Amino acid sequence: MHFYRSVHDLAVPKILGRSSNMDTYAFMTSDYTSRDLTVQNDAANALLGVFDQLDGIFRGRFVAGLPDTEMAAGLLWIPLGSHRRRCEPDANTGKPRPLFPSWSWLGWIGQATYPWLTERSLPMSESGSPLLWRNYSGDGDDEDAWFTDNDYRLDGVADPNAFERRRGLPARWRVDPVDGWSSIDSQDDGRRWLHPVQDIFHKRYAFVPAGGGNMPNLHFRTLSAFFRLEGAIRCRKENFDHLHKVHQARVLDRRGFCAGYIYLPDLETMSPDDAETFEFSEGRSREFVLLSRASTNPDPRAGKDLLHTTPIDELGSVYSMGCGPGWLQSAPAPEVAIQGGSGDDAHLNEVAHFDTRVFDGTTPWALFNVMMIERRNGAAAASRITIGRIHVAAFMDAGPCEAEVLLE
Repeated sequence: MHFYRSVHDLAVPKILGRSSNMDTYAFMTSDYTSRDLTVQNDAANALLGVFDQLDGIFRGRFVAGLPDTEMAAGLLWIPLGSHRRRCEPDANTGKPRPLFPSWSWLGWIGQATYPWLTERSLPMSESGSPLLWRNYSGDGDDEDAWFTDNDYRLDGVADPNAFERRRGLPARWRVDPVDGWSSIDSQDDGRRWLHPVQDIFHKRYAFVPAGGGNMPNLHFRTLSAFFRLEGAIRCRKENFDHLHKVHQARVLDRRGFCAGYIYLPDLETMSPDDAETFEFSEGRSREFVLLSRASTNPDPRAGKDLLHTTPIDELGSVYSMGCGPGWLQSAPAPEVAIQGGSGDDAHLNEVAHFDTRVFDGTTPWALFNVMMIERRNGAAAASRITIGRIHVAAFMDAGPCEAEVLLE
C-alpha cells in the first residue's frame, strides 16, 4: 500500500506509532482512490468492502464510504488531480447516473486525500461550530430531532468520562500527551481515536434513513454565507510528496480582501464538461456552509478554551484586527493599500491565505472549515462542490444566516 511517491518527511514520522482511526482511514482513502479502477460500480463496491473491515476501529458504520462516528471530519476530503463524477448509464434512459452522493469521495473518480490530518497542519474541532444533523433514527423525541457529532459518538452524553467521574474512578479517556491530535482509551491502549467514542453502539441517532442505498442524503443545519473567488488557481508551495499538485483558489470578502481558500482538482487535465462541475469563475458569489473549526497552530491544545468560551455571534470582534460590528467598512480597500497588486501576498497568512492586516493571524482556532455548495433553484437540496477554509471574522462579517441543507 502506498500513499506518497516517497517517505513523507513531515507527516509519517509524526504519525507512526500514534496513528488514530481517522489517520488509518485517511491513508487508505488516499491509496485506493489513486488507483486506476476501471469498472466503476465494482470498484466502488470493493472499496466499501474494504472499509467494512474498519468498523471496529470506528465503533460505528460507514455511510457512502464515510465513517459515521467521524462524519464532520470525514467530509473534509479534498480532490487531487483530475476529478469527475462516478456514474453509470441509467438502465432506462441511458444517461449518466451518479453511483454515490456528491459529498462522498466515492461519488468521484480521482484521488481524495485529507492533508489537514496526514500532514498534521490544520487541526479541526467540532466545538464552536453550530452544525446540527437531522435525526433519522425514528426512535427519538422532539429533543432528539437534531444532534451533534459528539451526541452521536457518546449517545447524547457530553463528557466521555462522565461514568468514571460519577463513581470517583480514573478517567477512561485522555488526550494523547505527545501531540494532542488523538485520544486514548485506557481500556484499549493499543489504539488512538480522533475523538472519544462509546464502545456500545446505540440507535438513538441516525444520519440517514434505514435502507437509503448508495445515494443517501445528508440533512443538516448550520450557518451559510456568500463569498467571491479570486480568478487565479494556484498550486500550493509545499506539496509534501502527494501524487498530484495541490490546487487552491483564494476566497475574497465583499471588499476584496483575501479571507481564505478552497481546494480544486487540476482543471487543466479535465474535459470541459467535467471541469464545468466546479464552475470556477471570478466575481460570482458562491455559497459556503460552516462545518467545523480549524487552527493555523499545529498543536490542537493551544487556545482550546476559545472554542467553548466565545459565543459564535461574538467571534467576529474576537478574531478581527478591527473592533466592533462593521469594522471592515472602515478598513482600506486592498487596491488602495497595495501598490502593484502582487504585493498582496506579503500580507497573507501563508497557510490559510487570509489578509493579516484585517484578520487576526495569531489567535488559535481562527478558521472555519467550510463546504462550497450549489443549490438547485434555491431549494434546500444541494450538491457539494469542494471544501475550504475561511477566517472566522470574515465569515461572521459576511452576515451569515442559519440554513438547512439537504446534501445530495
